[in-house]
Amino acid sequence: MHPFFEVLGLRIPAYGTMVLLGALTALGIFWHRVGAQERKRALLAAGAALLGALLGAKGLYLLTGPEGLTLRERLLGGFVFYGGLAGGLAAGALAARRLRLAALPLLDAAAPAIAIGHGIGRVGCFLAGCCYGRPMDPPLGIVLPEALGAPRDIPLFPVQLLEAACNLALGGFLLWFGRRRCPAGRTAGLYLLLYAVERFLLEFLRGDAARGAAHGLSTSQWGALLAGAAGLVLLCRMVRIDIALHGACVRVRIGPLRASAALRRDETGALRLRLRALGREVQPKPSSPLGRALGRALVRILHVESLNLRLVAGVRGDAAQTALLSGALLSSGKAAFALVRARDPDAALRLAVVPDRERDILFVEARCILLASTGQGMRVSSQILWKSAKGAYWKWRTRLKPSCAPPWKT
Repeated sequence: MHPFFEVLGLRIPAYGTMVLLGALTALGIFWHRVGAQERKRALLAAGAALLGALLGAKGLYLLTGPEGLTLRERLLGGFVFYGGLAGGLAAGALAARRLRLAALPLLDAAAPAIAIGHGIGRVGCFLAGCCYGRPMDPPLGIVLPEALGAPRDIPLFPVQLLEAACNLALGGFLLWFGRRRCPAGRTAGLYLLLYAVERFLLEFLRGDAARGAAHGLSTSQWGALLAGAAGLVLLCRMVRIDIALHGACVRVRIGPLRASAALRRDETGALRLRLRALGREVQPKPSSPLGRALGRALVRILHVESLNLRLVAGVRGDAAQTALLSGALLSSGKAAFALVRARDPDAALRLAVVPDRERDILFVEARCILLASTGQGMRVSSQILWKSAKGAYWKWRTRLKPSCAPPWKT
């Protein structure tokens, strides 16, 4: 290990050099992965993210660093990666919104770059002797005689090199995974989840006290739990549901709690919705308030990814009426598709109308794939719960005081 590089008689800190090299490498990978039309604006967002990362990493270190240090020692001390990650994501998201860029595709492009740049920076931690591991006998433990922060006389586990190797491997895997076509946010969610697992386990091999601790876990382990949860949200943000014409059924099981929703056609051909939760059946009528609320919630949560619609229409022996009916169906279908595309511009919609003059027929064949946004679902659920609680509160209050009315009705 060498805390300083000697270049033309100048002593250059190895830690700062490796961090700078990692940042430049990350920017290069990010530049290559971003589309050519968005590179200038994306680099501006990346610059804002780097500034936010520096402020966040230093700010979290000031809050969780070891006690007994002066303010000058804290300012000249280290950084906390999860603080930098949070600050970088926040600043990058704000800059992307300001520059009118989609944040999730940028985050997908940046995920492998962050992993590889972080791995290179961890080599600087080893050279400087910070973020060191637990005492361990050779050959797993090595002595760091020139360390700036680690004990110099006892063998320590090189956890910095292990984390650097894991980060580089994770970055390579994300580069391979990112070549696949997948929904926006999937690569970023995979990075957050896998790195959270990696960091949570590696923290048990750390031996430095500069990382802070609370309730038996280090600051980075708490950050890993939050990052893993965020990664799961991004990975499960879109749920793919195949809907057939005859109906659909969705079942959910969380521990002992079970719920199911089934949409089926009865003997008369009418669609019936059947809900079952906590062992009880709930059958809301479409005209009931609950039915209307469920309908509005489904419209907000679900959106169409692809729809293949084929119509066969005809009036026996009458070419003019068949052409008129086919044209009416085609125009009305295109109008409906235009409304869907106004809400979901990326939806793949296909419509085909086939005339048949030999039969009196109107046949519909379709296959639809819907996507459900869990984030929007949570927002809709919270709004429904809030409105229900507010209505129940004012109903209870008006019972106590009949003259009292909610402020929005006065």
